Amino acid sequence: MRRRILTCVCAWTIAIAIVNATDFWETKPFLDWSDKEVEKLLNDSPWAAIIAVPLPNTGPVPSIESSGGGRGGGEGRGESFGPGPRRVKITISWRSAIPLKQAVVRQQAGQHGTVSPDAQAILAKEDEYYVVGIQGLPPQLTMAGTGKTIDAFLRRDGKPAIPAQQAGVQMMRGGSLLMIGFPRTDPITVDDGDVELDVKLGDLHIKKKFKLKELVFAGKLAL
Repeated sequence: MRRRILTCVCAWTIAIAIVNATDFWETKPFLDWSDKEVEKLLNDSPWAAIIAVPLPNTGPVPSIESSGGGRGGGEGRGESFGPGPRRVKITISWRSAIPLKQAVVRQQAGQHGTVSPDAQAILAKEDEYYVVGIQGLPPQLTMAGTGKTIDAFLRRDGKPAIPAQQAGVQMMRGGSLLMIGFPRTDPITVDDGDVELDVKLGDLHIKKKFKLKELVFAGKLAL
């Protein structure tokens, strides 16, 4: 009897651990997300990552590379991270991914709020482009501030790179948001393993790799 009770307790503990390990964006309707959960999705989730980028014209400017599903968020504030050029923290996020679109709509509607018809249309729309946002760059380094051309690709091993076809800047609460659109004509799949964002903006070079198996929402790849 004692052994049977211990077995039940262990099974119950495992079940609780599995439930607790499930992310809130999979278990809660998006209008129920708290403000803190919304911020986490936009800045510290599989679809959003923070990297530190060396600022041009402040000494040697090597590329900054970050791999993995990364978490993070932050503002475009130049900081010192030890010897070398000053760097700025930027947030890279998949703005066309449905969880991030839901987070933005929830941010506008408020918790338990009402979704407007325009927002409903945005959520229901199948995007023609993969849209990646870069937030936190100083204004002079965005397209609007410099007028420099942008050279951006999504790269996968063994397949042709996907070049950007659209780019623009939006003003957000956290500063300017550079939005880059890549066509979906050669769809990215989980079987691709990783996808790497590779952006050159003037003298600035940004690279960030994402693990595609971590970007699954409701059983499907969400980009």
